[in-house]
Amino acid sequence: LERVRAVEAATGNQQGFNDAVLDRIRAVESASGNQDSFNETVLERIRTVERSLGDLGDTRRIADVVAGNTFHNARRLITPVEVTEIIQIGNDVLGFIISESQIRYVERVTLGLELLGTGRLAAHSVDAVIRLVASLSRGDRILHAEIGVLSGLYAALLGRIAADAGVDLHQVLIDPFEGYYGESEYDALTLSTISADTVERNLRLAGCDEEEYTILEGLSGSPRIVREAGGRRYDTILVDGDHSYEGVTSDIDAYGPLLRPEGLLLLDDYGNPAWPDVTRAVDDAAAIGKIEILATLSKTAFARFLREIP
Repeated sequence: LERVRAVEAATGNQQGFNDAVLDRIRAVESASGNQDSFNETVLERIRTVERSLGDLGDTRRIADVVAGNTFHNARRLITPVEVTEIIQIGNDVLGFIISESQIRYVERVTLGLELLGTGRLAAHSVDAVIRLVASLSRGDRILHAEIGVLSGLYAALLGRIAADAGVDLHQVLIDPFEGYYGESEYDALTLSTISADTVERNLRLAGCDEEEYTILEGLSGSPRIVREAGGRRYDTILVDGDHSYEGVTSDIDAYGPLLRPEGLLLLDDYGNPAWPDVTRAVDDAAAIGKIEILATLSKTAFARFLREIP
């Protein structure tokens, strides 16, 4: 059973694998009804698929990568149910049409950028894709801000896919670059240095030019950073910085007014039990009429800022 699960996860095609086994089961049952023969036939089918991917050890390693069982728990495989949810939210909430094949393309690019880049993308692929869909839904010219950049791999992904789609994108990337929550200059889970240089290296890997992004080094709550980020109106703002109640509330208050009327707040780790203050801060902002939550998926909430810009 574990071998079946590993193969299914590695191929990313559980239904196709199940259909192949089911067809073989029916053939065996029709021929003899012999249980021993049936078991051996199914086992041989598993061996055949494993051989097509490599040895069992490699199969399990591939399965671990896509399932998020490696150095961090971010899943790189988007389930069929999640694909359906992305398509539905894109169509019904964001007014953006995306197909399963396009989602699978972004899924592949996400994995490739993380494998070739420096550091990690600290989100499931499903979160990366639905956030990307939210930004692309805003039009052919997009101004996007990201609060909490880490290695810059999400910014690299957004830049790469926007270029593929012919979208004129500029990103404002805000981070103090003090390591993971200021613990050290290094990421908590990798050997990579948290720095603007790391971010720029990953952006170059994705083919992003210097004029396509602006890096603001400092805390999002700093008056200097708020001032430097201001003076423009954003289509989407990803809030993924300080995960305390006060930090999330401060980012919503400071950056929400910078959105265009149809702009969107993308709120990371909403509904994640590991970060209850994020959910509480977002829910409280919605309860007092500061924001309107439009949809949620995985660890992402999408909201419209309701307070009028002074």
